[in-house]
Amino acid sequence: MDAKRIITITNEKIAGFVPVWAPFKGFSLLFDNPGDSLSPMPDNSSLYKINCNRPAKSGAAGDPELYKVFSLSLNGIEQLLSRHLFCPLPYSSYHVTVWDGLNDGNVHQIKRSDRPDAEDFLRRLPESLLGSIRFTIRLSGDPLPVPMKSVITFKFKKLSIWGTNVLVARLEPADSASGKYLDNIKCERRKLIEEYRVRFGVKTSTPCYAPHVSLGYFINKEYAESTVHQTERWTNEFLKRTTGKTISFSSNSLYGFLDMVTYFKKK
Repeated sequence: MDAKRIITITNEKIAGFVPVWAPFKGFSLLFDNPGDSLSPMPDNSSLYKINCNRPAKSGAAGDPELYKVFSLSLNGIEQLLSRHLFCPLPYSSYHVTVWDGLNDGNVHQIKRSDRPDAEDFLRRLPESLLGSIRFTIRLSGDPLPVPMKSVITFKFKKLSIWGTNVLVARLEPADSASGKYLDNIKCERRKLIEEYRVRFGVKTSTPCYAPHVSLGYFINKEYAESTVHQTERWTNEFLKRTTGKTISFSSNSLYGFLDMVTYFKKK
């Protein structure tokens, strides 16, 4: 009898093959996707879930076409699933993060005096996003979203594997105006990171900001490393498909999440 190979899943965000997404709660600032890409949460009419598959309403801003191209391009890389055990995120959940806030992965860093409240906030998501504001409002009393006074437009840059397990589509400004505006967003983001470090003792994000769309996760480090030498070739394929395609954002909002495919905001 041939010995069966035992595959160990070490990615905390994946619970099994299909994929089955493990619970991983938190909140972040995300750019609001263009178009009517939100749908009501099943159990709470005050919360809306990211759903890029939802048909846009007539007259709505442009659909996230670049996301669609990412998804189609990813589906064309057959060996990712068959050989490298890659778990693709559904196109419906695609988004671009501005700032990573509190979550199950960093709550242990919170000051001891604040940790019980932070753990309770995460445990009670999604409902806690509607009530408690201790962790979702700044010391100044201002809401968390980073003020945006202009539209920012991105285009595809390249594919990268980050943190040994996630495949991302890196983005870059599509024009000089967006490049300048991105500098302003980076500045506001650094202020927010420092405020949370001083206030709660937690390192919420890295100071270096690289806009991206997470495309999916490998089940462990070994399978991720097995694809590193192919990312350049895959990047070239993505570049061919995304030529002339961009995505624009005019606002950002506070979103909670329950796992890597369920992101939601207040109505």
